[in-house]
Amino acid sequence: MIRKQLMLWSCLFLFIVSLESQESTAIGTVPSFNGNPLQVTEYAETETSQSVLLSKMFFSEGKIIQKDQFAPDGSLQSSIEYVYAPENLLIEIKGVSPQVDTQNVGEQLKWKYTYTYNDQGQVVSETSWNAQEQQEWTKSSLYSPQGLLVTQRTVKADGTVTSQINYSYNTDSTKASEETLYGDGKLLKRVVFEYNQDGTVAKELHYDSAGLYETIAYTYADGQIVSMGRYSSEGNLKELQHRFYENGNLIKTETHNSEGVCVAQKEFGWDDRGNMLYSKTGGSITRWEFIYGEE
Repeated sequence: MIRKQLMLWSCLFLFIVSLESQESTAIGTVPSFNGNPLQVTEYAETETSQSVLLSKMFFSEGKIIQKDQFAPDGSLQSSIEYVYAPENLLIEIKGVSPQVDTQNVGEQLKWKYTYTYNDQGQVVSETSWNAQEQQEWTKSSLYSPQGLLVTQRTVKADGTVTSQINYSYNTDSTKASEETLYGDGKLLKRVVFEYNQDGTVAKELHYDSAGLYETIAYTYADGQIVSMGRYSSEGNLKELQHRFYENGNLIKTETHNSEGVCVAQKEFGWDDRGNMLYSKTGGSITRWEFIYGEE
């Protein structure tokens, strides 16, 4: 439950499959927009209902500083606060709720992440804290001399290793593989990347301890993904997604099952700065309104 609110933005916006997995950290869910937004307001609605306020995001000098989340009755439910170092590096994300105790005024901590960086500005540690500010776990990142992420290890507060991700690279620095291990060193999953001559990812081969279980294949037009197919270990099509663009922005996805039947469709709208205005799935719509500062 603690993580769901923080991950909401990621679920709504990271609809384009990441071909080269980002560092798996909460910092990867921080909202970012084009232009100079001062405030972004998020609504949920259907084709027949009025808008329901979901959240408001506030920015300063191009960086998000707070996201307020609202209950269905419009009352403030919780907030996410973002703290930066003088170098503009994000050093803390914390979730707080309004203080319900009438004897106290202010806010109550729900959870917190803190970050440290190396001299190149890369995240070297992410630490999770609970509502009592007790450490839960730390994820440490190790980089190569070329600045490529090599290893991420997650360790609980008692020193127990819970997982480790190892990354390998080709001579041109493209990612060759990504291997996730359990705390005891056993394989959870492994992804091997194959590339086209232009450097775009052609295939992802997914393995678990039993071997290959899925292949994802991509096709492109004008440098953008226009289809993504998921195949079984035997090479049988499981799912095929088509993607449609306008002025470089993704405006629709259609997902078909192995029989060719469309089972899911999403539509997206954008403003002239390239920021998303709405996301529509069936009769459910999520909409964003922007207030911009001078640019």
